[in-house]
Amino acid sequence: MGNFNFWQKWLVLFGIITMVFGVILMTPAMFNVEFSYISAAFWEAGVVPEEAREFYNWVFGLFAAMSIAWALFIVLVACYPFKKKEKWSWYCLFICISVWFVIDTIFSLSFGVYANALNNCLFYVLLILPLIFTKREFS
Repeated sequence: MGNFNFWQKWLVLFGIITMVFGVILMTPAMFNVEFSYISAAFWEAGVVPEEAREFYNWVFGLFAAMSIAWALFIVLVACYPFKKKEKWSWYCLFICISVWFVIDTIFSLSFGVYANALNNCLFYVLLILPLIFTKREFS
């Protein structure tokens, strides 16, 4: 599983899929839709109170923008410096992905949004695998 080209393309594809996911995350803000697994962690019966709906939609809009930008960062680094095997790009991806994982997961767990913490674990594994299997290329 040490094929560099496979793992480099994996990172690019993951980034593109995550950008699409980010666009989907704009759904609550644009169409006034709720994600029940998140709503249930904060509001009784999982329904956002009318007074909080605008704030909820605003937060999802910001979250979508950050997800799209984060994924675009991964794609651009994977397409250019990572593909050229520039050492800094491996460390940059590793540090950024790990910092995101730790902070996001701690907050998700502390606020009881366990589905997001589990989702973070899956995303982290899918992102860290290419880095594990390409580490030798950057030594």
